[in-house]
Amino acid sequence: MVRTLSNKFHYVILAMLCTAGFSARSSLANELADKMLKEASELARDGAYEDSAKVYSDAIRLDPENVTAYVDRGLVWVELGKHARALLDFDRAVELAPKDIRARFHRGVTWHALHDEERPKKDLHFVTELEVEKAEGFRIRGDAWSHLHQISDAKLLLEDNYEYVANAVKDYGKAIKLSPKDAVTYGKRGFGWMVLGKSHKALEDLSEAIRLNPSDWEAYYDRSQLYEYALPDQEKAKADLQKNIELYDAWQSFRNGVQLSRSGKHEAAINSLSQSLRGDPHRARAYLYRGRSFAAQGDLDKAKLDYDKAIEIEPSDARAHYQRGALLAATGSFEKAILDYGKAVEFDPLLAEAYINRGLASGALGEHQKAIQDLQTGITLGPDNPEALF
Repeated sequence: MVRTLSNKFHYVILAMLCTAGFSARSSLANELADKMLKEASELARDGAYEDSAKVYSDAIRLDPENVTAYVDRGLVWVELGKHARALLDFDRAVELAPKDIRARFHRGVTWHALHDEERPKKDLHFVTELEVEKAEGFRIRGDAWSHLHQISDAKLLLEDNYEYVANAVKDYGKAIKLSPKDAVTYGKRGFGWMVLGKSHKALEDLSEAIRLNPSDWEAYYDRSQLYEYALPDQEKAKADLQKNIELYDAWQSFRNGVQLSRSGKHEAAINSLSQSLRGDPHRARAYLYRGRSFAAQGDLDKAKLDYDKAIEIEPSDARAHYQRGALLAATGSFEKAILDYGKAVEFDPLLAEAYINRGLASGALGEHQKAIQDLQTGITLGPDNPEALF
């Protein structure tokens, strides 16, 4: 189970903040908040939305002016169907940073979900007028144009309405130029090409989205519709639609498996995650969580195989390297464990557990100076970790 800072060791953090000087207190609070944001984002990525919201709330208590924390917690509330709570977070983010593109966009979309007609347009038009430089900015601005098309559908002259889509496609193109491996943006531009009747361009983009992310069930669905109506090929349409269903079901099984694994119900978790992997063998995190559950049951060989597979699919996953390092250390392979812990902190410099366990592994090898240095770093980043407080 992933340990969060919202537990009894949270009081250690609060005590440290209370006794530190103002400058040190502010710096420590910001570092801990950043660590929590990484953890909360990881939980949201895995579909553990309730737990993610709790960790975001912990981060906001430490850093009450963190715009990213409010926006991301708002997105979690949306996933949980709590749109009114999401609006409160988006409002606070806009109050803190009136030109924050994410806050403005998601507030507009959330107002639309609550059937408001005017406030979504105000926020979305504001987004389309923002100057952006990075790929994410162009993608979000493209999303704003696309959403304005949805809101205005059947209310504008055809040429005016489709101009929104054309602008979205242009912004998605700029985002792709800056970030050519972004599967999501290829999928969005592909759908835009479909709306504009550019079927072959749509096919090219949707196929690229699927190549970059074989787990993208939405791209499979859109391509199935393309094959069904614009580029008639019933066999391909049927195959893509079937793949869409399999991947969506696999995602639901993955979410269920994550919750079961985090709850300590490891046998059920293994069954659910195995079902997910049968439908989607490309999801690295499914191997990671199943590996954790195998390890919890004492089946270290199967756990090691799953960690290896997770890293093969997603080599920069800090948690996968950390988990494999912990398994290697548990079996006495301290040198190999240290290598994995090193990869973990390379990909996530705020992962306190990796520093602490690398320190313990170095200590087991008699490398006491390295051990002390890592343990000190780990304690600074994660004073909630009891293994370092010996």
